[in-house]
Amino acid sequence: METFSSYEQFKKKVLAHLSESNPQPWGIFAGNGKPYSHIVNIPKGSSQEDIIKQILTKDKVNPDMFTSPHRYAHHLNSSQVVCYEFFRNLITEQKRVSVELVKCLKQMGIPGDLFADGFARFEWIPYKEENTNFDFYIHATNPSQKIYFEIKYTEQGFGVCKNDEEHKKKFGTIYKDMIDKCACLSKIPTKFNDEWIKNYQLFRNVLRITKENWQNEYVVFLFPKMNLTAKKHFEKFKAEYINSAFKDHIKEVFWEDLCASMADTFRKKYFFYTI
Repeated sequence: METFSSYEQFKKKVLAHLSESNPQPWGIFAGNGKPYSHIVNIPKGSSQEDIIKQILTKDKVNPDMFTSPHRYAHHLNSSQVVCYEFFRNLITEQKRVSVELVKCLKQMGIPGDLFADGFARFEWIPYKEENTNFDFYIHATNPSQKIYFEIKYTEQGFGVCKNDEEHKKKFGTIYKDMIDKCACLSKIPTKFNDEWIKNYQLFRNVLRITKENWQNEYVVFLFPKMNLTAKKHFEKFKAEYINSAFKDHIKEVFWEDLCASMADTFRKKYFFYTI
């Protein structure tokens, strides 16, 4: 497997590879109005259906569950699209967990048989008031058994939040109660400060492991081993805030270790360096 000495080298190589299949004219980056070779050009006036067809891999069928593309989903390194194109192959038309997904969960160190014939969702929103979503979510036929997925590809670490009144309010009205009910924290965040802001997305995920039901709950952070920035961010957070007794319920999973579950077209497109 090809390795990279830095996050910058990894991202540069990935974008160059993805760009090989992207014809000109290239798409425009909304942030600065410039075209980039890894951005798909979306003609003005395109319907939602046409946009989705252009975003997904050309031979991808049944885009029925990809209903809410993110603002940057037309970037070929979109982790939302990576998530969809991988897991869509592992669930049925009825949004049920397949035998192949059970095997994949076992690769992640999760007792997949508990989730056999369970239900899967993309962009799942647990609470409207929280105004956030999970990239992918599974619950068993017993709905107390849950797996939450946070998916990354070339992102530079995990998300932060703004230091504004909206997020300060959410900390007090939503997350403080979740912190009190969380089972896995070895260091308790007690106020809205820099440590919360810098680790916002990581905290937001691990708070799903509750004192009441932790035996049935799993959180998976799925990202490339070669994304050294994401790896460093997660492992620093885990060492500082997570009780090691819950390591089997808060999973650091590398895309590269799931090669056996990847379709050939998916692996060649996104993880070419493992071939």
